[in-house]
Parts: sequence; structure tokens; C-alpha cells
Amino acid sequence: SVTRMAGGDTPKTQGKSPSSLLELVKYIPMRVSGEERTLLKLLEGALEVSEYTDNVDVVRGWSWRNSKQDTIQNELVDFFQLVLGLMVAGNYKEGSQLVGSNDLTAKSSFLQRVLEIGRRFKITNPEKMRCSYGKMIYLMQDAPSVLDFSIKKDIITVHSFLKER
Repeated sequence: SVTRMAGGDTPKTQGKSPSSLLELVKYIPMRVSGEERTLLKLLEGALEVSEYTDNVDVVRGWSWRNSKQDTIQNELVDFFQLVLGLMVAGNYKEGSQLVGSNDLTAKSSFLQRVLEIGRRFKITNPEKMRCSYGKMIYLMQDAPSVLDFSIKKDIITVHSFLKER
């Protein structure tokens, strides 16, 4: 329970000026909504079954036939297809619209949204996603070297949410 002070302040906000509160909310992530929790479960499922780090981090003597970049690209495509497949299984109508195009660039906004939700959830719940979060971060770090689009999206904070409104 949150203790309220006179004027509606909580102990953490008591005595802070409005400008310092505005500065503070720039770094507070928004809570994950119900719809976003569905996408979070989809992401967690895809990360659990993905063998991304198993296949990318294994040194197997890269040759002209299978460079590390090729392996990263193949594993990223597999992961994205897994996420989209789970989306179709969870919501056929929306999922089939996403899968309709073979171009991964067209699906980038969906992938950005799903990964942003995962990052935001981990920030607000540090005890969750202990195994799968590292895999997601490695995946996001390796992606710019092999993809034509960015899979990174800024975290939705209280400030950015209110600024949109």
C-alpha cells in the first residue's frame, strides 16, 4: 500500500518540484498492458524454444560456406518466423495479416513492438525473464550487422506516453 501525504504526495514524491517530477518520469517505463502481456508471452515462448545463442556462439570453424554472419542471419530469420508463427497460433486474423508478406522489413514494426515490450517488462520486473532476457539482448546486438532494418525501439516511458496524449 502507498502512504499518501497531505496534498496527495507519496513519500518518494514529497517535496519534489513539478520540474523534477517531469525529469523523473522520463526514465520510468510504462506498465505492460493486458494486450501487451499477450505479446510478452509470445516473446517469452519464442525465446524459450529458440536455439539462437546455442548456434551462434558455437565456434565451428567458420568457412567460406558458413560464415558467422550467415549463421546469425539464419538464426534471426528463424527466430522472427517463430514469433510470427506463434502470433498466427494465438490470433489467426492478425497473425495471418502479418505473415501475408515475405518481406521481413514490412514486419519490422511488429517485431520492434514485441521486443520493446520484453525490454520494458524486464526493467519493471528485474526478477523475471532471467534466462531468456540475455538471449533477447544478444539477438538485438547481433541484428544490426546482418539486417537491413532496425529491431530496436525506444522504451515507452511515462513521459513519452503523456507527450503523445
